[in-house]
Amino acid sequence: MIKVLLCILIATGLLVGCKRKKQVVMPKTVALPPAAANAKPQTPQEALRTLNDVVTAYSMTHEGRAPSTLDQLVKEGVIREIPPLPPGRKFVLDKNGRVVIR
Repeated sequence: MIKVLLCILIATGLLVGCKRKKQVVMPKTVALPPAAANAKPQTPQEALRTLNDVVTAYSMTHEGRAPSTLDQLVKEGVIREIPPLPPGRKFVLDKNGRVVIR
């Protein structure tokens, strides 16, 4: 009798422990904090950091795939626009899916 109860307890513990974990669902858009609308413009390095964070969040919600271009983020409504840079410079995605300034 004790062996049967012990087997039932072990089986129950295994079944409970093997449940499928809930998948975390990330929002498809990145919301800016309320103060961001009135904040001073970002420096190129701050914008670079923000864009890399957005690309990372995008990848997490798209099965690890980074966007093919930054324009894709704008077209999909993830960001409103690509931040401006000094003339002759632009933000681009490198082959590793990181945003760089060229």
